Amino acid sequence: MQVTIEQGSNAEWATAIGTIALAVMTFLAVLAAVFQDRIRSWIWRPKLDLRILPQPPDCLKIPAAWPTPGTVSQADSYYLRAQVENTGHRAAEMVEVYLGEILEQTPSGDFVRQQTFLPLNLLWANFREPTMFLDHLSPHVPKHCDVAHIIDPAARTSIPGEDNPGLGLTSQQTALSLDLVVKPNTFSYLLPPGTYRLKLVLGAANARPVAKYVKIALTGQWFDDQEQMLRDGLRIGPPSDSEVEPIAP
Repeated sequence: MQVTIEQGSNAEWATAIGTIALAVMTFLAVLAAVFQDRIRSWIWRPKLDLRILPQPPDCLKIPAAWPTPGTVSQADSYYLRAQVENTGHRAAEMVEVYLGEILEQTPSGDFVRQQTFLPLNLLWANFREPTMFLDHLSPHVPKHCDVAHIIDPAARTSIPGEDNPGLGLTSQQTALSLDLVVKPNTFSYLLPPGTYRLKLVLGAANARPVAKYVKIALTGQWFDDQEQMLRDGLRIGPPSDSEVEPIAP
């Protein structure tokens, strides 16, 4: 038996398919028009990253001065700074670096959180007035954030807020002083020799937050020579996304 398809039926099918295709295209066009700003911001959004190397300009020796009543105290110091970079396609706004937690290595090798540490923002480097927010971070133009500093232990007691007798350190032992936006009265920003992981959270008004763990081992020794200090007095591992990655020997 021979089946005959009428020409009119073909035309109706073609018309129906065309109508459906047009409706789909119209729907997609409307969808794109409604959400174009959101799609554009998702594709071209900022993306924050962080690095810190045990060498200048991230870590370097600086003769620093601190105002004290009636005078100015001076001492050699080593500053640890992280480079924060926007690897996205759009400027990041109101950028901040938040020190969320500190993990300390125990004699057994495990890392435990310091319960007494008060999480706070870090300060941006090289500003006349201390600031915890960077108004604008252009793509691929990194800026330094102060993480911590180490003062010559022989001069530490002469500088207000830089010595905690409760740590029991000698005048030859170094301490790590975190560069927080404020210094709590508990002295939790001063760390004795040891191995630590610092959880740094990068945030911005128009970017997703990113957490990085920076590994720092402070031996307690002070060296006037910068190269020796950054080799034997202080060790810094590359930032990672994990809190359990062991620090390099």
